Amino acid sequence: MDPKDKPAPTEDQIKAANEAEEAKWQDDFKDEDLAVPYKREDAKKPDEAEKKPEDPKEDVEAEPAEEETYTEPAPVVTVEDPGDYKPADYSFEVTLKDGKTVKVSTPDEAEKLADDPDNFETPKQLMDFINKQNKMNRNLERDYEKWESQKKTFTEQLETETQRRETIDSYIGEFQYLVDEGKIPEIAKEHIDANWFDPEIAKQPGVKEQIAILKHMEKENSLRAKANVKPLTSIVDAYNAWHTDDDTKAEDAKRKADEEATKAAGEARKAASSRIAGVSSSGQGTYVPKGIAVGNPNVLKRGAAQWDD
Repeated sequence: MDPKDKPAPTEDQIKAANEAEEAKWQDDFKDEDLAVPYKREDAKKPDEAEKKPEDPKEDVEAEPAEEETYTEPAPVVTVEDPGDYKPADYSFEVTLKDGKTVKVSTPDEAEKLADDPDNFETPKQLMDFINKQNKMNRNLERDYEKWESQKKTFTEQLETETQRRETIDSYIGEFQYLVDEGKIPEIAKEHIDANWFDPEIAKQPGVKEQIAILKHMEKENSLRAKANVKPLTSIVDAYNAWHTDDDTKAEDAKRKADEEATKAAGEARKAASSRIAGVSSSGQGTYVPKGIAVGNPNVLKRGAAQWDD
């Protein structure tokens, strides 16, 4: 039979043939080996797939917002007053040539013994004495240098603290003067020792003005230091400079406003003039009352009130 004349297979035959072919290799491969992951994450092991990536933000604890707190100024005097110098006891005993033991308490006593060579019988006795004498001198010199350094630091710090206290007292008096003169408001009693770093306290009457004056004084002195100019040391002077600065700013603002107003008025006049100049006067005839003949002398003698008759 010619293969061309062979009938085409039916759908059932094709299906049966495919199932038979599939059955031949079906058991050769495991289902998990044939599975193709859709994306890389699906190819991970089950325990890895369930593990969520750690969010770095979750591990960071929220830091509390920094609050500006008021702290008392650090004390100027940090060194204790050592008082008057009192040498420590570095006395020692030495055996002399005659066998007598002598206690040496001061460098002067040691010098007297060293000046008399008959006090020591052997070189060993002399060397022993010299070593003890040198040790006493070294200890006393070290102690004195330590005391001197501490005393100097204490004296300097005490002078600085005294000057600061005098400055504060002067500032307090000057601020009170400004209050008495009505230049700044008086501070309420509950706000005098309050925390001026607190924004609510800082804007209270009196507190606000004193802070402004002190800040202006600090700013002004910073500028003066750069220019090698003597700094402000008076609160009243600082107030006057602060007040003058505000007045100057107000005057500058007023002058600027006046200049802008003048400029605007000039622009307006200029615009109005350009509009008027745009209308030509050559097309306008001279008004002649009705019934008037130009050049008639009799008519020209008549009054203007009779022209409309």
